[in-house]
Amino acid sequence: MFRLKRSYIFGVLGTSSLGLGVYLLSKRTKKSKRILIENDLQEKKMDKMAEKYEMIASQVFFRHGSRTPLNRELPVGEPGFDSKTLLQSVPHTEVPFFIRDLDGGPRPISNIERKYELRKFEGGTHAGQLTKIGREQGFRLGQRLKRKYVDIWKIIPEQFNPQLVYMRSTNINRCIDTLQCVAAGIWGKNLEKPMEFFVAPGKDEFLYPASHRCKSLKGIETLGIVGLKEVEGLTKLENLLKDKFKLETDMPIFACFDNIQCKKGNDIPIFDWLEDIKDEMDEAVVKTMNKIRVPSPEYKTQSIKLGIGRVFDTILNNFEKLDKKLFLYSAHDSTLSTMLSGLDSLSTKWPPFAADISFDLLRDKETGSKIVCLSYCERVIKILPYKEFADLANRCKITAEEHRTLCTDVTLHKELYDAIRKEKKRLNYEGTKDREFSYKTEKREEDKEKPENQEKPVGSISLSSIPCLRAEGCDVHKV
Repeated sequence: MFRLKRSYIFGVLGTSSLGLGVYLLSKRTKKSKRILIENDLQEKKMDKMAEKYEMIASQVFFRHGSRTPLNRELPVGEPGFDSKTLLQSVPHTEVPFFIRDLDGGPRPISNIERKYELRKFEGGTHAGQLTKIGREQGFRLGQRLKRKYVDIWKIIPEQFNPQLVYMRSTNINRCIDTLQCVAAGIWGKNLEKPMEFFVAPGKDEFLYPASHRCKSLKGIETLGIVGLKEVEGLTKLENLLKDKFKLETDMPIFACFDNIQCKKGNDIPIFDWLEDIKDEMDEAVVKTMNKIRVPSPEYKTQSIKLGIGRVFDTILNNFEKLDKKLFLYSAHDSTLSTMLSGLDSLSTKWPPFAADISFDLLRDKETGSKIVCLSYCERVIKILPYKEFADLANRCKITAEEHRTLCTDVTLHKELYDAIRKEKKRLNYEGTKDREFSYKTEKREEDKEKPENQEKPVGSISLSSIPCLRAEGCDVHKV
């Protein structure tokens, strides 16, 4: 039995269910009023801060809006991702833009988009597409940023000025489209000519953790994968999913969670029993990814640096140069979750669609001293003197050259290899025949040009079975 949402009440249940419809509408209205009240309180707080401080610049990183699943549709609720419903035009979000590479050249090819297009769903959609609701989420985020940066802090004018704004996205359509919607929410029709969005080719992208391009990060995550059986509640949930779906093999929690998020994010009903455990699954996903990224405390700094360290380097460089007033970065859930880990501000919930982290650089009008206000989904999580913020960011940052060096550090590879073998033995881990982690940098003879159907060594660690660890620009929920 499904939990039917407001859009399904009339015409499906008929007038006999009017009482239920009124109840659900009332519940939705109360929630909307609460959100409006909270937003009003936040704006009053900002108004008060604006009396004492002036804003110098801000950098905002956000996740794309609601989308279709990244791999396949699972039977978690009412079937179908119908293109006629989900991909309808949203005219007020469609503002003109060009896509450039980081050097100002044409947009590089996105191999991951080609793969998404091959994963077709019943209903005419394909994997990873931003939906109508996702576009509206991006637009609402833009409206909120307009109130903050145009109306309250006044660091940018109502009329778009390319000299004051930098807009960057991963080279993934859903992120580019979300950036378009955010820009529409901020400037609307106040655009005299198309905007420029900047993207990087997959091999140079640093806006998300990419263990497939960094052997050291792959080793750290492999060590975390081996220890997943120690994640509290994970085995229980996986067994429940296996039993409910009547499967002979385990149902990956990420695959199920992604489908649940995509259906709920697009107002598609899910099963009642999944509705009852979705919060528990949310927390389990967070714990699981925290374990993968930080298998033990001694690897936390290295994991954050290798995963998202160049983002922190970019943040510091932007605040030092101050050549723009507003920097917008359209990215992924894995971007935000890793940044929160680096900021020692972990949440028990996975970043929702259109979640954002803002870094606001403020200056005291009387003393001239600078502070950085960090906010996540409108909630202030830290206010630090600039020096303390810089110290925190410096612990997480890494330059491009340092990243290349650490990714290919043979000594670290051997250390991780030994740690993985030790952990496998301790936990009696049964690996797969998919991928082996080795500390050697050169290709071994037996690894060169193997036919695809040739069996890999027994006891190896599978990274491709874990979402977001195997494809460029992917979200954590990739399967």
